[in-house]
Amino acid sequence: MKKSLFFLLFLQLVTIRDSAAVTLFQDNFNSYANSAAFHQAILNGSSGWEAVRFQAPADGSILSDIGVSNLIPFGQGQFAVFADNAGIMFQVSTEGLTEAMLSFDWRTVAADYTDYFAAGYFVGDLPTDSDHTTSFVANGNPWWHTDWTSIVYSRSTASRSIVDYLLPVGEASLWIAFWYNDRSCDRIGVGLLDNVRVTGSEVPEPATAMLLGSALVAFRLRRRRG
Repeated sequence: MKKSLFFLLFLQLVTIRDSAAVTLFQDNFNSYANSAAFHQAILNGSSGWEAVRFQAPADGSILSDIGVSNLIPFGQGQFAVFADNAGIMFQVSTEGLTEAMLSFDWRTVAADYTDYFAAGYFVGDLPTDSDHTTSFVANGNPWWHTDWTSIVYSRSTASRSIVDYLLPVGEASLWIAFWYNDRSCDRIGVGLLDNVRVTGSEVPEPATAMLLGSALVAFRLRRRRG
């Protein structure tokens, strides 16, 4: 009887834990037929991405330096590609969460020794354009201000790197950005990004907490009687 009660309690705990897990954002870039389709999804807001530029480019528009591809060895399926100080970012809220985990894969190709793949987050509101393509160049490159927290700033070109990073919780607005810092301005190197995902654990609701507490009390009483 004790073993059966313990097993039921264990199942209850697993159910509560699983029900509290949420996915806030995810994209593996396989749903876009090509770069033009990715651009259209950005412009109409259906992708959840904002196209951004953080430093002055060599030339061209922001969208001309962003796309999707499967032509470079980088795992399976498509991935995002960006160059010339351009990149992409998205917004999430971590309010009501006890934990928030960002996961993504990245690498660079043909990066000059002065070029870097950059990833980081910003807490708060950002001024973005209505067409979801925003340049921060005229605003003094806010990426480098102390309000941005760096997650990755590296030029590794050897292979795919996988990142799991704990984000701050309890934030109403959290912007997460990825871009290629082309400091050499040679427009040769590119950054690759894939399997972007943010998952979280929700704070248990009062009813859930009471259910768990009741189960524990019942288990302890049963043990004493036994």
